[in-house]
Amino acid sequence: IQGSGIGEVVLLGHSQAAISGFTITGGNGGSWDFLLGGGGVGCSASSAVVTNCIIRNNFATHYGGGVYGGTVIRCVIVSNVATRLGGGLYNSKARNCLIACNMGGGEGGGGGMYGGVAENCTIASNTAWRSDTSYQQGGGTHSTIVTNSIVFFNYGAAGYENWYGGSFAFSCATPLPPGQGNISQDPNFVNRLAGNYHLGPSPCVDAGTNLSWMSSAQDLDGSNRISNGRVDMGCYEADYANGPLICTFSGTPLAGLDQVQTVFTAMTAGSNTAITAYSWNFGDGNTACGPTLSVATNTYTNVGAYNVTLTVTNTGNETASITYSNYVTVAPRVLYVSPDGGDQYPYDSWAKAAKSIQSAVYAAYTVGTNRATVLVTNGTYSITTQVLVDKPITVASVNGPSVTRVVRTGGNQRIFELRDPGACVCGFLIENGTTDGSYNYAGGGVYCYYSSAVVSNCVLLRNYAEHFGGAVYGGIVVNSLAISNTSRRQGGAFHSSVARNCLIACNMGGGEGGGGGMYGGVAENCTIASNTAWRSDTGYQYGGGTHSTIVTNSIIYFNKGLNESNDNWYAGSYAFVCSTPLPPGFGNIASDPGFQCMATQNFHLADSSPCIGTGTNLPWMTASTDLDGRRRLVGGRVDMGCYEWSPRPGTVIFVR
Repeated sequence: IQGSGIGEVVLLGHSQAAISGFTITGGNGGSWDFLLGGGGVGCSASSAVVTNCIIRNNFATHYGGGVYGGTVIRCVIVSNVATRLGGGLYNSKARNCLIACNMGGGEGGGGGMYGGVAENCTIASNTAWRSDTSYQQGGGTHSTIVTNSIVFFNYGAAGYENWYGGSFAFSCATPLPPGQGNISQDPNFVNRLAGNYHLGPSPCVDAGTNLSWMSSAQDLDGSNRISNGRVDMGCYEADYANGPLICTFSGTPLAGLDQVQTVFTAMTAGSNTAITAYSWNFGDGNTACGPTLSVATNTYTNVGAYNVTLTVTNTGNETASITYSNYVTVAPRVLYVSPDGGDQYPYDSWAKAAKSIQSAVYAAYTVGTNRATVLVTNGTYSITTQVLVDKPITVASVNGPSVTRVVRTGGNQRIFELRDPGACVCGFLIENGTTDGSYNYAGGGVYCYYSSAVVSNCVLLRNYAEHFGGAVYGGIVVNSLAISNTSRRQGGAFHSSVARNCLIACNMGGGEGGGGGMYGGVAENCTIASNTAWRSDTGYQYGGGTHSTIVTNSIIYFNKGLNESNDNWYAGSYAFVCSTPLPPGFGNIASDPGFQCMATQNFHLADSSPCIGTGTNLPWMTASTDLDGRRRLVGGRVDMGCYEWSPRPGTVIFVR
């Protein structure tokens, strides 16, 4: 049944309604129907039944890209999408179903299934994803009651790739769910990469718990649901005792930087598993063969993706063979980006360099503590969608922000989103990013999802956030300039960030609270000047420089807010700070900071500045530099602000 792209393909509106034996595709449910979902099938009652159907390539703007509600038996639910919850199914009872390659989770997760019940289902290769915020929780299931099922090889937020919430019993998933009879070993599908989710020699065989409905039931293939006294996990029952020889294998590790040594383990099943030969083809020109090589090792030394083939022979002269394509990856430690690059994967030289930063980030690998670096050479990189860094990697320019510019040229998009705790961008001019005020509301230049993500040695120029942080939201911002950025609500430059050695100048923000330069967060050795807290319909706001910020060793001066008492700062805490009116706290001063030339926005300290040598030394300063790249500690005591004063060169006279 081919849908028209308007509404569900099938609506089961009666409690006893049922449909069986169809391919259901092309639905679009959710925006105009009362269910708010069910792109393929919408069930208004849990007792409505869908059996023996293929439900694929449907879409729901809210819930259940494939099916909303009902009872779903012996169905294949693949390649459906829901923008909110449950890419495959939402609040359904699924039994003996394959749920694969679906996507959902814009408001919580559940790429394969959200809520409901899953019994003897295989839930694999689904994704919980939202385009503006990256991976969500529960790539396989979210808040689902799961029994006798396999929830593996899904994609979601770190630690929640396969499941989130719900309850599990006699199921295979990782990380190991709490509950009776659960396991976390690889289920050993026959060939997942080719879409074959039948069980090879697998720990899931005979590992489930028999349920009352199984005595006369069939699996997804139509075979007896119980073939050997105890049901298998997943939607397919395996019966190897009288079957032909089959084989599969696993390998670990499957990826490395520059080289990888992989150990392969063969597994066989069938009526005769007396193996006389294991033959390996590792895909790099190396092979191995012998009667005892059920475990074999190969070292890959060249960058690339390798196919691996195993062939086994038994004493009855039966053979079985399996190939996994692109099974082992040797990734480059450094990936290159250039406007003039050859754009040839894996981007491991300047000649093969990617033309876009995002392409190189997608191709970058991390293996344990070994992390790739993306190097970007001189040029202007125009974007219409944000650069998503969702791995613990560093994306760095070769020659700094003066010659490496990333600028938005279309769409309402910020420039970078750092979606991993170890993500870092370094050395860019980040310009003209914007957020539109829906879900994409904060961090016009850079949005840091994790507080430990780092923005370093960047210039953030003329970015805009509809809500919070015109330049950066969150994260750690080090040795960077934030100039002429705007937020409509709070934090013209930074919101909830830790800023060190930064110049924050000429920014505007504060439509709902203030903070023309910075709102919340921490500022250490920053110069915060010439910022404005302003809202067009109500005028000046509180804290032209900072609002509710913890400030140390910083200069907050010549900003404009609601009135003289809070032009520069409002709320927060202050120590060893130069600002007016004098903030409460130890070591603060209210004197003019003595910039070299305010008229030209030269915020270096003049020789007579009262901010020289009046800060407090902090642990991070020992090996650090100021915003100019000079040693942060020149004398015995650090200066206030982002620039360390140094004597001007001149004549030295020695007297004897």
